[in-house]
Order: sequence, then C-alpha cells, then structure tokens
Amino acid sequence: MIQNIDFLAVISFLAVLLSTCLGLYALLVRRSSLPGRIFAVGMFLLAAEQVFSALGQAPASITDLLKYAHLRMLAGALIPCVWMVFSACFAREEPRASLAKWKYVYIAFALVPISLVIFASDLLFSRIALPHHEWLLVFGWPSFVYYSIVLSGAIVVLVNLEKTLRASSGQTRWQIKFMLLGIGSLFAARIYTSSERILFLGDNPMLCAINSGMLLFADILVIVAALRTRLRHYSVYISQDLLYNSAVIVIVGIYLFGLGVLAKIARYFGAGEMLLQNAFLIFIALVGVSVLLLSGNLQFRTKKFISRHFKRPLYDYKKILGTLAERTISLVNMQDFCSAVAKNIAETVNVPTVSIWLNDETQKSPVLAGSTHLPLSQDVGPDLENEIKILMISLHNKQEPIKLDSPFNPEQTPETLPRNNQKIHCCVPLAASGELLGIITLGRKQADEDFTLEDFDLLKIIGNYAAGFALNHRLFEDLSMAREMEAFQRLSTFFVHDMKNLASTLSLTLENLPLHYNNPKYREGATKIISGSLQKIQDMCSRLSSLKHKPLLNFRDCDLNAIVTSAISNFQNSPDIQLIPELNQIPPVRVDSDEIEKVLLNLILNAKEASGASCRIRITTVSEDGYGVLSVADDGKGMSQEYLARSLFKPFKSTKTKGLGIGLYQSKMVIDAHKGKMEVESEEGIGTTFRIFVPLAG
Repeated sequence: MIQNIDFLAVISFLAVLLSTCLGLYALLVRRSSLPGRIFAVGMFLLAAEQVFSALGQAPASITDLLKYAHLRMLAGALIPCVWMVFSACFAREEPRASLAKWKYVYIAFALVPISLVIFASDLLFSRIALPHHEWLLVFGWPSFVYYSIVLSGAIVVLVNLEKTLRASSGQTRWQIKFMLLGIGSLFAARIYTSSERILFLGDNPMLCAINSGMLLFADILVIVAALRTRLRHYSVYISQDLLYNSAVIVIVGIYLFGLGVLAKIARYFGAGEMLLQNAFLIFIALVGVSVLLLSGNLQFRTKKFISRHFKRPLYDYKKILGTLAERTISLVNMQDFCSAVAKNIAETVNVPTVSIWLNDETQKSPVLAGSTHLPLSQDVGPDLENEIKILMISLHNKQEPIKLDSPFNPEQTPETLPRNNQKIHCCVPLAASGELLGIITLGRKQADEDFTLEDFDLLKIIGNYAAGFALNHRLFEDLSMAREMEAFQRLSTFFVHDMKNLASTLSLTLENLPLHYNNPKYREGATKIISGSLQKIQDMCSRLSSLKHKPLLNFRDCDLNAIVTSAISNFQNSPDIQLIPELNQIPPVRVDSDEIEKVLLNLILNAKEASGASCRIRITTVSEDGYGVLSVADDGKGMSQEYLARSLFKPFKSTKTKGLGIGLYQSKMVIDAHKGKMEVESEEGIGTTFRIFVPLAG
C-alpha cells in the first residue's frame, strides 16, 4: 500500500512540475496571445488541483481528508470554464469574436461550481467510508451538481477541439495535432472519472490517480507540441457545416449509456475495482492509436505499400471524388469551398501545405481563397504575392499540373517559373472557358517523395472540378449583381413615379394660385398642400436611404374613411377635378395608412388623366366579406379588354402617352403585401372602376 502511494506521489509530483513549467513557458513565449495566457492559467489550475489531490491520497486524519478534498474541488472549480474558453479560441482566426457569443455560458460555468464549493461546503459530502483501508467520500447534492458541470464542461472542450481538428489539414494539423491530443485525452479521462463519480455518488483515490496519470501523459503530449511549434498561434478556418456535425456528442452519449450498463454488471460480479485499475492503460492505448491514425506519413506509406504489392491503383478515384463532392455539394461560399478542396488534396496526396489562389479581377492580384497552412484573414506578404503573380503569368496558357524543376519532363516547366523554391513544389492551373481563374500550389510531400504521373492525373481532375465551381460562382455573382441593379432600377422607377404624382399635385395647386391668391382660405390650403408634399418627399428620401434593409409595412388599425378624406384634401383647391365621396360607416382596417393613401392618390390622378378636363371621380367605401372595399370610378375613356388581359398591372405598360407604367404595378404590389386584392371593371368610352380590398382589423 505504501509503495503504491509513493508511486502515485511521484506521478502527481511530475504532473504538477510539468504543468507548472508549461504554464510558465506559455507566459514567457506567448504572453501577448490570448490563447497563450488562457493556456497558462489552465495549466496552473491543473497543477494546483493536483497538489491537493496528492496531499489527499494518504491523509493523516479524516479532517485532513475533508480539507484537501474541499481544496481540490475549489482549485478545480474554474478548470471547466478556463479550458472551454481555451478550446473555443485555440487556432481561431479571431479568438475574441469566438468567445463573445458564449460569454454568459462561460461565466455560469465559472460561478456555479465556485458557489457550490464556498457556500455549500458542509453539504459536499454526506458521509465517509473506509473500505479495504482506502477512503470513500459519499456525495451530497452539491458535489453531484459540481461534477455534472465538470462532465458537461469536458464534453464542450472535446467538441471544440474536434471542430479544430476536423477543420485542420496538412501542415497545420501536423503542428497542432499533439496539443489537441494532449488536452483532448485529459478531458476524455475527466469525462470517465466524472461519470464514475456521478454514477456511484462518491469519490475514491483510484479516480484521483487516473486524473493524475492522464495529466502527466497530457503534459508529455503538450511538450511534444511545444517542441514542434513553440506554442505558436495558428489559424484554422471553421466551416459552418462543422458547427452542427460533432461526433463527440454521439460518442459520449453511447459511452455514458454503456458505462451505466457496464458498471451494473461489474458491481454484480464484484469487478468494479479491477475496471478502474485498467482504465488508465485503456486511455493510454486509445491515445496511442489516435496518434497513429492521425499520422499522414503512416497513412500514405500504408496506401503506397498496398498499391505496390497488391497491384492496385494508388488512388481510388471514385471514393476520392465522391468524398470531395460530399464535402462541397452544399457549399456556396468561395472560401468554404476552396478550404474544403485544399484539405481534401492535403489528405489525399499527403501534402501538408496546399493553397488555392484566385485571380481577382477588381484588385488585379491573386487572392488566397483557401489554405491548409496560411491564415485567410492575414496579409500573405509582398514576396509570396509576387511569386504567385509570376506563377499565374507563367501558367496562363497551361492545362496540366506542373512540378517546378520537373525531373521527368523538364520541357514542361516554363523558364519564367521560380527555380528550387523551398515552399512551392507543384502548381495546378485552374482553367475554364479558356481563362485562368487561379492556381493551386502544393509544397513538398510529407513522405519526402516525388510527385508522380498518377498524382498529376488526380490533381488535374480536382483542379478541373475546382475551376468549374469558381467559374460558376463568378457567373452567379455577376447574375446576382445584375438582378440587384434591376431591382434598384425598378425601385428607382417607383420613386420617380411617386415624385411624379406629387409634382402633379403641386402643379394643380400652383396653376390655380394666381386666380385665388387673394383668397386667404385658398392660400392656407395651398400652404398645407405644399408642406405636406415636402414632408412626403422627405419620407420617400429616408426610405430610399435605407434600401439595404428589407422594407416593412407599418400596420395598424385605421379608419379607411379618414385615409380617403386625407387623400381628397390634396385636391380641394383643384376646380377641374370633381371628387364625389360616398363614405359608408365601416369597421377599422389593418393597413399601412401612408401606403394606402399613395395607392388612392395614384388612382385619382390616373382617373383625372383618363377623363380630361372637368372630370367626375366617385370614391366609395363599404365593407364586404371581411374586407374594407375602396372603389374609385371615373367616366373617362376606359381600357380595352385586351389591355386588361395582357398589360394591366405589368411594369412599363401604360395607356397614357407620358405614363411610366409603374403606378398600377406598384399599387398592386402594395395591396398584395397587405394580403388584399384589386379588381378592375373597364369599358372603352364609358369609364373604369377600381376596387381595392384590404382586410378588416381583427
């Protein structure tokens, strides 16, 4: 027993030492980096927790046991929050933006465990058992909640790390792999120990020993990562598709279900202690297998061995292209697509550094659209940009992939290409419709082997696929821009038409102003019409200035008769228009009063222009089948049946010589937006009646 405790003490001491050193190292070399500072805090908390865990392994008394258990839980209270924050910002292009969205969740994961340990310390443990010369702390409800939060936090950490690992590829994956495996294995073990504590509602030294051993093992993996990269910050572009497809949730769900069943069986046969003792070795084996599975070198050499000795092609084209299509079929963003293609090439051809550059027509320079090792949000530097420009000029009329300083076909490489470059060893032109849309650049193979003709065949196929997408994407953007311009022109036409209606109203007022200038009432009415028209012009300008927002109707319960009265008031000083209102008492209608008044104003002006001098226009309101009905009837020249069938309510179709053909089209759109309808009755030489139906309120 003493030897066992001494061995655990050595493991705990090494874990504390390495964790503290890693925290200090992170502060020393990555002090200015937010992920670096968070990593350091996380390592210090793990070291502090481990100190109290080691002291509690062989306590001198029950009082010491409770004291160290309490201090261990206090030190570990912030661990879920801190490592959740680290996993959310590690290898992200904008770490602070990644944290802002979930800041209140992180605060809750910090405050709740600390509050439980501080304010419910007397209830953490309900009793203490000492079976087989070992201690066992039986949980109270605060400890159950505490370890439930620890379990939830560990799951979130693994989900975030999984997103980062799945989004990385090539050289970036090689650089961050051991960091992710180290932190991931640590919290995978904590899922195990936390679920055991929750399941059996107690804590024992074996679970603390598993955490100690996994912390030491995780420290070793992180040290390997530090030797590779000096904890340098890397940027991984996380596609939106990865946010909703996490394998961790499924695996943890299956694990927790299986754990419950296995624990019951182990208890029944008395094998629970043996299950705990073997858990550490199982975790070590699983992490070792993960390291091997994530080794690009091993994967490529295995594939090459099978190809060479079993006489089968190096690449399964059907599977590769099927995987590529599956990854990209739902992508519409160009960066998402290029990142997925670069990742696919890196995994398939075993090249850590793959970048896709597109020719930007507006900037007249190459733009990085996807990469396995270069951050998309940062400037690539003038040297690399100039090199890519030279490559694009050199590959302008090329269709095949080109290896710089190709040993098997030196005539294939143009003289202008850079020689003996240490970063770019192969280029794939992205050509479609006789135009070079961009290039794919590849570094040296991870297995230090030459590019083969079979590699080039595959790269050409993938390049053609990417070029087709890039061309379609460009055409789609051109089409979208053309549609936006068309919509803008149409909206501008609506604006001009409204201005034309206001100009007509002002023109009628000003024409009669000399005749009635000495009449005070006329001057007062004319002043109101002019000021009202100016206000409407200002309203239209404010709407036009907010075109980037979707226009919304301001619905409210309105009196349809009041809307008619307001519209008629614009013509009270126009003696050549005789407006005859027949307004019946009807319930309120649910409309945007300003828009309905515009529609009515447009119909009155149309009726006036169709009727000529001294026109008579009847305006009627009634209620009918749940609608408020507004009728505008004139005795003008009317419209033909052919025009009613083919041209009515269509833009740029008008019976007036100076008409824009927009008014009725716009009016119909407004009424449709109100979920209403418009009916027209017209006969040439007799007149026209428009009936507008808008829903009653309620």
